[in-house]
Amino acid sequence: MTADDYVYGWQRTVDPETASEYAYLYGYVENGDEIIEGDKEPSELGIKAINDYELEIQLDNPTPFFDNLLALPSLFPQPQDVAEEKGENYAKTGDDSVYNGPFTLTEFEGAGSDTEWSYTANEEYWDKDNVDLDKINVSVVKESSTGLNLFNDGQTDDVVLTGELAQQNVNDPEYQSIKSARTTYVEVNQEDENSPFKNKDLRLALSYAIDRESLVDQVLGDGSEPSTNLLPQETGKDPNTDKDFTEVSESTLEYNPEKAQEHWEKAKDELGIDSLEFDLLAEDTDSTKRVGEYIQGAWEELEGMKVNSTTVPFTARIDRSTEGDFDAVVGGWGAEYADPSTFIDLFESGSAYNFGKWKNDEYDKLVEASSTTHVNEPEERFQDLIEAEKVINEEMGVIPVYQKAEGHMVSDNVKGIVSHSAGPKYDYKWVSVKK
Repeated sequence: MTADDYVYGWQRTVDPETASEYAYLYGYVENGDEIIEGDKEPSELGIKAINDYELEIQLDNPTPFFDNLLALPSLFPQPQDVAEEKGENYAKTGDDSVYNGPFTLTEFEGAGSDTEWSYTANEEYWDKDNVDLDKINVSVVKESSTGLNLFNDGQTDDVVLTGELAQQNVNDPEYQSIKSARTTYVEVNQEDENSPFKNKDLRLALSYAIDRESLVDQVLGDGSEPSTNLLPQETGKDPNTDKDFTEVSESTLEYNPEKAQEHWEKAKDELGIDSLEFDLLAEDTDSTKRVGEYIQGAWEELEGMKVNSTTVPFTARIDRSTEGDFDAVVGGWGAEYADPSTFIDLFESGSAYNFGKWKNDEYDKLVEASSTTHVNEPEERFQDLIEAEKVINEEMGVIPVYQKAEGHMVSDNVKGIVSHSAGPKYDYKWVSVKK
C-alpha cells in the first residue's frame, strides 16, 4: 500500500460515475462538491501523493472533525490494478474485494442474497502476530428465538436479542447491551405544499402521542433509551465543560396524551378536516415491525386518525424514502463520526438525506454558520449546533423516538470484542476464544 492508493481510491469514490452514496463525505475536500456535481474532474480533488508514504490533503474549509472522517471505510485506500481488473464486479463479493486489515471477507456471495460468510485471518496483515482468531463465521438469523436456541446449544457465540427475549435474559451474566450513537426517528412527508404534515400542530400531536419510555421497555427491551432530542449520546461534547451534547441541549420531547389531543384538535381546525388517514412505512425486521406497530397504535388513540402500516425490506425502505414515496416512515441515522454535525447537517433544506423535505430558514442559517462563520471558533460553533437542534425539536421537523442499543448474548469464552458508538461498529482484532 502506498499514498497513490489513497489518491486513486478517493478520486474513484468521489467520481459521479461510481455513484457512491457516501461521496458527500468528500465535500469537505477541495473541489469535492464540484466533482460530485459533475462540474470538475476527479483528478482535481484536493489530494496528492508527496511520495510513497506521504499525502497532502487540501480542504475547502476548516473541518474540525476531519481526522474522524479518515477512520471511515469510505476514505480507505483502493488499489487501482485490482479495481480495474474486477471492473463492475469490484467489491461485490468477498473474492472481488481486497484487504489490508486483520481479516479478509470470505465465502461472501453478495449483499442482499447471502446469509452466511466468514472473516478469515489475513496472512498479509502487518500486525498478524497480535491477531488470535483464525476465522469468524457469520450467519444471518432473522428471528431472535432461533438465534437464542443456537446460542444455548453452543452452536454460536454471539447473537442479537430483541423484545421479550432481551427482557427475559437481561440479568443473565452473558447478556450485554451495546449502545450505538444512532437515533431512530419518524419522518413525515412535507414535500407537497398541500401535505397535512406541513402543519406544526399535527407534527407535535404525533410526537406527544408516543410513549417512548414504554416503547423501549416493553417493545424493545434491549437497552435502547428513549430519545430526549434528535441527537443521541456520544455524538459530541461541550468544548468548555466536556459535557455530552445531550446533557447541554434542552429536551422538548415528552409523552403527553392531553397535549397530543390538544394539538390534534388545533391541526384539524387549521387543516379543515375531521379525520386523517395515512400510511406508516417501516422495515420488515422483527424489532422495527414491532416499533411500527406500537407507533401505529399510539397514533390511532387520537380520535379520527387512521394509520395503515406497511413493512418492506431495508433496501426497499431506503429506495422509497429517497424517492419520497411515503407518508410517514420509521427511519434513523447512525453517527458516522463523533460530532453533532453528523446529525444536524442531515436536515438542511437541501440535504439529500432530508427525506421528509422539512424546511426552516433559521435552522439553515445556524447550520451554515457552524460550518463557515464559526467553524474555527469551537464555543460559537457548538452554540450554533445547540440552537439548530432546539429549532428542529421545537418545530418537530422529524420525530425522534429512541437511541438504539443491541441486546447480545455473548459467550463467556469470548473476550476482547471492541464496539464503537460512532462509525464502524465492531473491531475483532483483539478477540480471543478460551478453549
